[in-house]
Amino acid sequence: MASDTGYAASARQQAHQILSHAPYNTNQTNPPRPLAGLLHAIGRGLDIVFGPVFRWFEHHLFRAIGAGATSIFGGWAPAVGIAAAVAVGVLLALVLVHRRSRIAARPSDQQPVTLLDNPDDLEAEADDLAAKGAFAAAVRLRFEAGLLRLERAGLISNQRTSTDAELAFHLGSPTFDGLAHRHEEVAYAGQPADEGDVHQARSDWPRVPDEARQSRQTAEASSG
Repeated sequence: MASDTGYAASARQQAHQILSHAPYNTNQTNPPRPLAGLLHAIGRGLDIVFGPVFRWFEHHLFRAIGAGATSIFGGWAPAVGIAAAVAVGVLLALVLVHRRSRIAARPSDQQPVTLLDNPDDLEAEADDLAAKGAFAAAVRLRFEAGLLRLERAGLISNQRTSTDAELAFHLGSPTFDGLAHRHEEVAYAGQPADEGDVHQARSDWPRVPDEARQSRQTAEASSG
């Protein structure tokens, strides 16, 4: 019986040794790393390019700051450094938030979105935009207000579905030709507008109805 027990123990040991080696053992202590060489090469390249700079800063700047902080604050230097880093982070966050708030509050110079159909209200809104520096939007609103006045005066129709060139041909107003050309440059070509464009629109639009009526009378007289 004892010999059978010893034989069984020896057989188990031999089986364990056989199964603990390949190909029976699939547990690899060193798994394959196909990118190890590439990552190592990248690391060496970064160290060659940026290593001297980092080491210079570490030797001449960071160590000097650490030594000065230690001499001043003693054992509290790490805590003071962490507090200073947090304070700098909070300060930068406040600066960024303040800047984003200023950008958000800046008047938009994109196409104005308005549901107004009263020329006086449109011109008042255009003046407000011009006062805020949104000159292109002010030019577009004044152009829309001018078209509404012409439509209400019966000088044009369907102004929302007509192009500036079609309206210019129908009106026969040299002043409107200039206003329409500048409006296309600002609204469609994306050219910047300035305060002079707003003043020009404000002074030119009142002349358009009289020129359009005069052009119509001339055309009727010629045809009659």
